[in-house]
Amino acid sequence: MGVYGSIQVTKGAELTLGSTDGNVLNIRSAEGMNNDAPDMLNIEGTCNMYSGMTLSGREGSNYFGGGVAVAASYEEISGGLGNLKSSVEILGGKVEENQAKNGAGVFASAYYYAFANAICADTPAAGASKKPGLYVKNAQISDNTAGTSDGMGGGVLVSMLKSPAAASIETTNVKENKAATGVGIASYGYYTNMNIKGCTVTENTANKFSVHRAREGGAQGIHRLCQH
Repeated sequence: MGVYGSIQVTKGAELTLGSTDGNVLNIRSAEGMNNDAPDMLNIEGTCNMYSGMTLSGREGSNYFGGGVAVAASYEEISGGLGNLKSSVEILGGKVEENQAKNGAGVFASAYYYAFANAICADTPAAGASKKPGLYVKNAQISDNTAGTSDGMGGGVLVSMLKSPAAASIETTNVKENKAATGVGIASYGYYTNMNIKGCTVTENTANKFSVHRAREGGAQGIHRLCQH
């Protein structure tokens, strides 16, 4: 993928990456700093990602999102903070070696939104997903780097997902990510229902000890960062 390239899944659209039969699909960003497109995969609709799929190599100077961004649309943001209809399932595969200020590996938010245009297609009619939010299972999120001076969420950053949207991370290896705080998995702001089950969160490196409330992992593990 080109330095400024991005895959956009628009409202009402559904994209499947990889497959259940073990086929391999690698999408890697060309080398170089990206100051424009916010991430390699920007989702406002529905995306299913399976084992054998790898997203890697995005070096973004943007504020949020490096590998995968699960974003609320402008209309949802206008309707009130915390609303999200996008749905993403990462059921295997790898998100690795991506960079961004915050949420370098995977970023999911109904507070911030990233503008992008679809390629050669009109935006489908908006429709609520049956399972809004971020669902990660049997995946590997590793070697991603958020801002090491003041960034958070080297591996995963989730921000303000109001119910019924939720964040669920199961049996996933979150390893060797870097950030200032909340380096493995971070949750920022209000609302978000986050469930973490059977995961391995190891060898992540934080440059700062968080002065915010933290749980299950101290400065290098899992953080709940309070909004001020």
